[in-house]
Amino acid sequence: MVGWRPRFRERSAPAEGLVGAATHDSDPDNEHTSQQVQGALVSDLPLSAEERVGDPRPSSGWRQRVRGRVSAVLGWRPRFRGHGAPVEGVVEAATHDSDHDSEHPSPQVQGARVSDPPLPAEEERVRDPRPLLRLKRGALLRWKGGVDRLAGLCRSWRRRWGGWSPPSMWWLTSRWRRLVGRVGTYLRDPEHRILLSLLVLAAILRLAYLDLIPFGRDQVRHLAAAWQIVGQGQLPMVGVETPAGILPPPLLSYLLAVPLLVGRDPRMVAGMVALLNVGALLALYRLVRRHYGSYAEGTLRGWDTRAPGSANITRASGEVNSTRIPGNASSARRVALLALGLMAVAPWPVLLARDIGPAGWLLPLSIFWMYALFVALVELKPWGWVACCVLLAAMLYLDLAALPLAALTVLLMILYPRRVRWLEIAIGLCLGAVLFLPYLYYQNLHRLIDLRLLAREMVRDAGELQRHTQTLRALVAALSGQGLEALVAPSTEAFLLGDAAGDTESSVVALLLHGAPNALNWLQGWLIILSIPTVSVLAVRAWSRWRERQDSYKYAVLALWLWLPLLAPFFLAGVTDAQGVSPAAVAVFLPAGFVALAIMLDRLLLFFERSTLARHWWAPMWRLLVMALCLVLILWGAYQTTYLHGFVGEHDVSAGYGIPYRYWRRTANLVRRVALDQPGAGEIWVYAEGDDPTQDEQPMVLDYLLADQVRLVFFRDGDHPAMFLPAGRTGYYLLLNPSPLVENTLRQFGAQNVGEVRFPDRALPAQDPAESSPALLREDSVVRLQRVEARDVERVLELIPTRGLWALDAGLRLVGYDWPSHMTLGPTFLATSSTGTLAPLATYWTFSDIPADIYEVGRNAEGHRLFVYLVDAEGAIRAHCGGLGLAERYWQPGYLLKQWCVLPIPADLSTGEYRFLVGLSRVADGNLSLYVDEYGRPLGEAIPLGPLTIER
Repeated sequence: MVGWRPRFRERSAPAEGLVGAATHDSDPDNEHTSQQVQGALVSDLPLSAEERVGDPRPSSGWRQRVRGRVSAVLGWRPRFRGHGAPVEGVVEAATHDSDHDSEHPSPQVQGARVSDPPLPAEEERVRDPRPLLRLKRGALLRWKGGVDRLAGLCRSWRRRWGGWSPPSMWWLTSRWRRLVGRVGTYLRDPEHRILLSLLVLAAILRLAYLDLIPFGRDQVRHLAAAWQIVGQGQLPMVGVETPAGILPPPLLSYLLAVPLLVGRDPRMVAGMVALLNVGALLALYRLVRRHYGSYAEGTLRGWDTRAPGSANITRASGEVNSTRIPGNASSARRVALLALGLMAVAPWPVLLARDIGPAGWLLPLSIFWMYALFVALVELKPWGWVACCVLLAAMLYLDLAALPLAALTVLLMILYPRRVRWLEIAIGLCLGAVLFLPYLYYQNLHRLIDLRLLAREMVRDAGELQRHTQTLRALVAALSGQGLEALVAPSTEAFLLGDAAGDTESSVVALLLHGAPNALNWLQGWLIILSIPTVSVLAVRAWSRWRERQDSYKYAVLALWLWLPLLAPFFLAGVTDAQGVSPAAVAVFLPAGFVALAIMLDRLLLFFERSTLARHWWAPMWRLLVMALCLVLILWGAYQTTYLHGFVGEHDVSAGYGIPYRYWRRTANLVRRVALDQPGAGEIWVYAEGDDPTQDEQPMVLDYLLADQVRLVFFRDGDHPAMFLPAGRTGYYLLLNPSPLVENTLRQFGAQNVGEVRFPDRALPAQDPAESSPALLREDSVVRLQRVEARDVERVLELIPTRGLWALDAGLRLVGYDWPSHMTLGPTFLATSSTGTLAPLATYWTFSDIPADIYEVGRNAEGHRLFVYLVDAEGAIRAHCGGLGLAERYWQPGYLLKQWCVLPIPADLSTGEYRFLVGLSRVADGNLSLYVDEYGRPLGEAIPLGPLTIER
């Protein structure tokens, strides 16, 4: 197949080895019939003394080996200058055509051994054995035949579809019956029925409720990076920053760009990732079915099995064979179905299979990598090394969490050097290196900063013993379904009790099913811990008892794969943070864990099926108990996954799982519908947790879902809230979080509720008594979109208690404030705290003559900061607060902004006259904006307001 041949030092006779078939054609009347010898050993054929090889040591000419490989693939053959004996080794077909009337027809030698035909005379031998490449006539005929078949197919297609007519009913019926017959034949096998049932169950768990996928900051960042490729045509050289602060390669952005070509809906991306994971489960089943079990069907290297089925197996010296070995089919089926069933329903693999991040892709790619590695190292197929290297490079280019697989590949190549094919590895590495060229170019421009940071993190984690236990604990939790209660915070108690705290009978059932610690999860976790040394023992046993015809590699790869996170957790330094190792970081280890667990359960069944134990009356009971345990673990995993999906859709899980995509989609649909139906709704003023659509989660989600459809203006929510007043324009206010000061103002303007979206029972943040009254606190969590009709600008300005006009050179104009000129401290107006009293000051601003660099500054989280000082007659600052509540990117002429600033009045403030100093400072360097007059001449660094008389 590969067309390699050795080049020998002498040309007197070929070396012993495999040669092709020798065919001697003649006419039917000739007494010499055609003889074919294909694949025979030279040692089996008689050789004379003068025909033997003088020096059989082959010379390592790599040019000849490459030429031989190219000749075998392209159909070329060597053309010799003379007609003497060819060079020693495997030769191509040499055809001598002759006349049919000749007494001795010319023989056709195709891959025959040189010892078969008579050697020519001494003067006819080759003087110059260097071959000249010439294309075979047979290869030309084969290529021409392929082209003719393709042309005929095109003509047939043109005749069929050019004058297309509906197929007849007989044709449809026959096709349908044939399909039904094939499906029925396939489903008659119980193994196929179980396989299809598990695959359908895995697909349902992964594709159902796709609108409940977590959709937060991390998912939006990945989708936004992919959308730059689709929408803007920008090809990134780095990916999204990891929790450790490292910029990984950008393959994930390119993969996510494929479903984004159809639409921006995240469900489409999650569905494609889920289907890929279902296909990977089928690949895992085929891999385990082929190579595992008691004596699974597989191949061995280095064995001479000339007598198939014989118990006497001798070790072949100097030869490498790849022989298929029959195995225990029932054990192999059992291991494969157990591994498939456990992984198909486990909660963490199902959650990771719906993830938009890198873990959703690493999980199936690790299975495909495992399949390619087995093809290369066990089945000895050269293309397996190419696929293994390309998949490994793709996983590394996807996320740094694949570094343990790279270390595992190198370790296996060291342990099994005779199975390594260096040429195929070099081809795979060259193909994989093409992916890394843009990333390496970026790192070269930035002095390898991310690679140096990764190395520093790896060195730091290598010295922390705590990382070892954290990695093992995370792996066991991901395999056994533990740690789900961390996902449902702050509704952990309701998750553990099953929402049955009020009903006594239901509480008992709920505690049995959801009680912590859960017995089934605990049992499965210990079985997984025991399976790690079990596969290690099986690997050593298969290696030491080679006469049992077992390949130790299939157990050694699992043992090394599972021991690696415990021995070298520093490989995960690039994907973990200070909080610990998450199940997503150990996604590449999950396939090995489920296969190891299935092997250990199968070994328990085989232990009770031994002839020495099978005759006891209690052996069938133990076998039934183990089988029942396997079934219960699969059913329990399916129940946990289904229950988790239902719980996430009805409860507040924002602190762990995050807000599901379902509620964000409903909110975006509400805003989109109002923007299309009502005039003047092209701009929505949003009150969320944060105001930066590049950093804060809620603005990021809404900005991604409503980009290029509605203009969104985000206000900061905190101690200094702000809002646009409906002066000269209709205002649409989207309230994601309760803001009592804003809601009071909207109520004064007569706001109308346009629509609402009821989120899960999300807990409300604690409100300060100075900012709200008990009547304003809501018991439910509802997102409201409110509408306020446009008011005349003068009528709105008349509502300001203290009016004026003060200007700052940054483009802000203070038009008034709300603070009584004479006030008395007391509980009737101000709220009391431990440090004194809290007093809200309202200021009103408009925008004009904004410098061009303001918008550039506004791209930061906070470019400018408003400060308010309460000073006494001597100029001493007695109280202060700060914050404008509106980022610079939203400053536009024509807006009227109302801003609140809560001042903490100290308890020892004496009676007297005070004043306010209001100004604006740049956050980056602390420079103050100047207070200027109408001609732009500076008047100071702050606007003085007052006087303010305070009495106690």
